[in-house]
Amino acid sequence: MAITSGLLSAPLAFAVLVLVSSTSGSATDRRAMEVSRLRAHFDSVVTEMSSARTDRLDATQRARRALVVTELQRYRNAGSFPENRDFAGRAVPYFVDKKTGAICAVGHLLVTSGRGDIVAAVSSADNNVLVSQLAGNLKFRAWLDSVGISLAEAGRI
Repeated sequence: MAITSGLLSAPLAFAVLVLVSSTSGSATDRRAMEVSRLRAHFDSVVTEMSSARTDRLDATQRARRALVVTELQRYRNAGSFPENRDFAGRAVPYFVDKKTGAICAVGHLLVTSGRGDIVAAVSSADNNVLVSQLAGNLKFRAWLDSVGISLAEAGRI
């Protein structure tokens, strides 16, 4: 069941993009800037998702969606995001940071809602996958539907 959210068109991979190496500043400074950028991004996503119309969702989907938004806020506050160490100068998504175990926001939401199996399968098949590329993954699409989130919203996350 799709929802009408009024989200602006945005690259579906934005939320899973992680730190891009730079030649200026220390690694600690660059990481702090990236964490700050991601937190601001998640703030905007939470605002969009909280104000989106959900009248096409049933009561269970609305309740699960609210839990997902709350969990996204927790993820944002924790600030433990995957880091790009392999593709210097390129914004490349990581589903799971193999060095630290940090999971992207969508992966985190899957895990906290009991679907760690999807995270394991996706990260094993293509750890640098874009959310838009999961459109054909039936388990992922079923999860999106169960929590009342559109593919576009997952891409924004």
